Order: sequence, then C-alpha cells, then structure tokens
Amino acid sequence: VSPLGIFALIMKMTVTVGLDTIVPLLGYMGVVASALWVHAFLILPFVLVFIAHRSPIALARQQLSALVTAFSTATSSGALPIVLKSFKDPNDHRVASFVMPIGTTVNMNGTALYVASTVAFLAQYYGVALGPVQYGILISLTLLSAVSAAAMPGSSLVTMSVALAALGIPMEGIGMIVAVDLLLDMSRTAVNVWGNAVATLVMVRLAD
Repeated sequence: VSPLGIFALIMKMTVTVGLDTIVPLLGYMGVVASALWVHAFLILPFVLVFIAHRSPIALARQQLSALVTAFSTATSSGALPIVLKSFKDPNDHRVASFVMPIGTTVNMNGTALYVASTVAFLAQYYGVALGPVQYGILISLTLLSAVSAAAMPGSSLVTMSVALAALGIPMEGIGMIVAVDLLLDMSRTAVNVWGNAVATLVMVRLAD
C-alpha cells in the first residue's frame, strides 16, 4: 500500500499549498534520486569489482529479497535478517554476521547523500548562502548523521534538523519535504543495505 499512501500525501500537499511548491520539490526529488542511483550503480559496483573482486550482478541477485524488503519497509533493521540469510558461503556469512549489524547503524551512505542534498536544497529555497565554511559544516554533520541515524523510517529528519539549525536554515523546511520523504526514505534505505552488502564483501577480501 506504500505507493497509494505516497500518492495521497503528495496530493494532499498539492491541494493545500498548490503547484508552485510542488514543482521545486520534483526537481529536488530528481537530484536526490540521481545521486542515489550514481552511488548505487556506479560507485559501489566499482568498489565491488576493483577492491572485493566480486560481481555486482551476482551480489544484486543474491540480495534481491533484502533490497526489496528494505525498499518496501524503509528500515535497514527490518531487512537485516534477510541480508544475513542471503550470504550462503560460510566465510561470507561469518564476516556478514559481524559487519552487517554494525553497518546497519554506522554505514548509512544513502542517508548521508539524502541529508546533504536536502539541506542544500532548503538553503537554496530560502535564499541562505552557503560558503566553503558552511559546506564544511554540512559535510561534517552529514557524516555524523550517517553514523548516528537510527535504522528506522524517518530517522534522518531528526539528524537533518541539527544541520538546518547549525546553518541558519528555517526548520519549517522539513515540513515541506515530509510529503515526499517516504519515497526517498525507501530509496535511500535500499542504498544503505546495498552499501553494507558491498562493504561486507570488501571486508571478506581484506581478511583473506
């Protein structure tokens, strides 16, 4: 029922605030989705091939059920048992049993991309100029959010509020993106799980 719920949230916001607010949000969603896709389909496969010496296609097939679960539930913790079960090789499973539970909390690369993109979008929307110092603060807080965010739906909104407050961006901006947050939350959670699976095989390779 997630697609229906997302549609209802977007339609409610469209009727309430009008298309003038929705149009910038569509561009914002496109930027975030593009960043997640580049990371998931270019950067992580590159790491997998040249560091772990594994096939991205084989891993994707192996993790398909876990990725679908992560996308549909928007929680890394919910997909964790399925991820661990998918590693059939004893050596892979042994490393995954250690890496995956830790990575579920401290290796949220999809969340880091989402928070950075969202804060930059809201800064531009409200006309808040970000210089080198502000971007340095944003990067630092983004890294912290990727480590400290809870593995549950919507948790990044809490860590995002810290970045908004530090950079002087109105907190009301969070209310504007809530209507589209669920779809992006589902996408970044799938990227988080995919990144943790890649990190597991990298650790397997380094441990050999």
